[in-house]
Amino acid sequence: MRRRLTLVTACLTALMVAGCSRSTARTMPVASASKAQTSSAARLSRTPVAGSPMANMSTTAAPLVVVTSEPSTPLVPSPAVAMAASAVKVPAANYGDPNSVAAAFYVAYASYDARSDREDTWVGRIKPYTTANLWSQLSNNRPAPAAWAAKHGAGEISLVTVTHLGHPDGAPAATAAVDYVAVFANRITTTVRPPATTSTPDGKTLVLVAVSGKWLVDQLLSY
Repeated sequence: MRRRLTLVTACLTALMVAGCSRSTARTMPVASASKAQTSSAARLSRTPVAGSPMANMSTTAAPLVVVTSEPSTPLVPSPAVAMAASAVKVPAANYGDPNSVAAAFYVAYASYDARSDREDTWVGRIKPYTTANLWSQLSNNRPAPAAWAAKHGAGEISLVTVTHLGHPDGAPAATAAVDYVAVFANRITTTVRPPATTSTPDGKTLVLVAVSGKWLVDQLLSY
């Protein structure tokens, strides 16, 4: 009887051991599968899906590119078209000498270069030699635009050269405040279209007054 019990016990023990071995064998693959699934999921989580925004992203950091705007090139103005310098040359005036002022005034007043002058250029030229009263009067006596345009188109230059000065016949005697000066001059006028040159006598009688220690032209007389 004892031998049978011992045999039964041994058999039960063997069955129990075998059962545990089979249970362990069935459990281990599950654990391995779980690890494999976890590893696969990890790989899937790092793999971008085709067509998704992540699929277009590189895992390597792109170099930083700094874009700087280049300074704009400054505009260089086109060179101005050079105009011919005026042929009118006014002599320097000695304001302590009425004859000197009269000569400078008359060249500035009677000469013009229609190629480069404007119709009112002479108004600016005479200002240093005239009183405010005379300058105001003469500044309104400008040639008509059409007449000046014709002179400009012809390239006309008219230059006056003072030949001599004197005291006009019949004029009052000079004083410290007022003097009369007769200007005798010659005018040479040239045109380019058509080519021509003329020479004519010119001149006028001027009345000069002393203003703050300077002689200035105050009137133009016909004699």
